[in-house]
Amino acid sequence: MVTFAGTHNERLRILRALRERKGRRKFSRYLIEGPTLLQEALESGIAIDTLAATQEAYDRHRALMEWAESTGAATYVVQERVLAGLADTTTPQGIVAAVPEHLSSFEDVLDAGGPTLVLAGIGDPGNAGTLLRSAEAFEAGGVCFVDDAVDALSPKVVRAAMGAVFRLKIARGDGLELARLAQEHRRPILVADLEGEACDRFEFPANFVLVIGHERRGPAAWLERADARVRIPQGGRVESLNAAMAGSILLYEAARKRST
Repeated sequence: MVTFAGTHNERLRILRALRERKGRRKFSRYLIEGPTLLQEALESGIAIDTLAATQEAYDRHRALMEWAESTGAATYVVQERVLAGLADTTTPQGIVAAVPEHLSSFEDVLDAGGPTLVLAGIGDPGNAGTLLRSAEAFEAGGVCFVDDAVDALSPKVVRAAMGAVFRLKIARGDGLELARLAQEHRRPILVADLEGEACDRFEFPANFVLVIGHERRGPAAWLERADARVRIPQGGRVESLNAAMAGSILLYEAARKRST
């Protein structure tokens, strides 16, 4: 059932709170925007808790709206100024929705098999979202956000991940705890480091854990926990690659070697 609502609606207040980490933690939900992400979520079997749309967006994407409603989403039609106050983007696409948090534990990610990607202090949401997409593309079992990394479910990360956040096992927590569990699970820890072995000559072990460090500070304490260090050979005067690019190349190289 569609309801016409204004700014004082309690469900819309919760939607508005999801723009901030505090609100996401309090309500165990996160925000998605636009028809593309809404469709990705529905196709991935993700429940839609609350959906708000302008009348124009509702009419333009009626089949999508009705699909969300059929799964139990509480749906509201709102004025454009109300929608703008709910959205995280400066130019909203007319649709915002609340999705229940579906994070995994470190144990779940490590038990999934395949490579595990660790974002150790990654601070840029665009980098984090790109790495989630690469993790899915190159068949990582899951991704762990540790050491004060950006919130995995922040609106900017979710947008940059372009649907990968719905399909990957994602965990967040303490890096030291993850390192301990990786050792217990006999998962070798590889750290991306400029002093490591060139990835084109490196023999990637099975079910490795790949750590990508902070954009400026690097992997820090993970260097002491590493079973091996690996780098991307490069020429020219470039000192280092963007974190998202480096992580993506290493995941690709490992996947390429597995396939051959």
